[in-house]
Amino acid sequence: MVQRGLAFFKEYPVVADGITFKGGYTDIVDTGDGDFLTQDTVRDFKINRTKPSKDHMLQICMYWLMGLHSIHAKQYENVSRLGFFNQHSGEISTISVADLDKPMLHEIETLVIGYDPTEAIVKTRGGNATTTARTWPLACFQRGAHVHNTRHSS
Repeated sequence: MVQRGLAFFKEYPVVADGITFKGGYTDIVDTGDGDFLTQDTVRDFKINRTKPSKDHMLQICMYWLMGLHSIHAKQYENVSRLGFFNQHSGEISTISVADLDKPMLHEIETLVIGYDPTEAIVKTRGGNATTTARTWPLACFQRGAHVHNTRHSS
């Protein structure tokens, strides 16, 4: 596992680790930190034997959105992907932020994290978010979203 981790970091140099969201916390989410940021991807390490779950996807979407609202927003403007690295299996999963469902992201931003809708970064047509709480964050992987998987051996 250590060798996989070292190979991963060699291929994907870290821009920031132990990322926090100062200025991006709310009354609902007032603490929390992410694993790391590479040049264009917010990444989270996992060591479980299963693929990323809907809870993991919600967590990483929140990291990205909170980063965009934080004092470190400039770093997050270059993010084009969200991803997981499973150190146990060596599997790397990423998804393009362009493939994420905008109404779902808007709901995470406003209903889950608690940002004022007028300050939301993710806008929806006509201001109406159509994704319901029952369908997100699995909606990230639906509606044509493509998840890219690769594997590091070692």
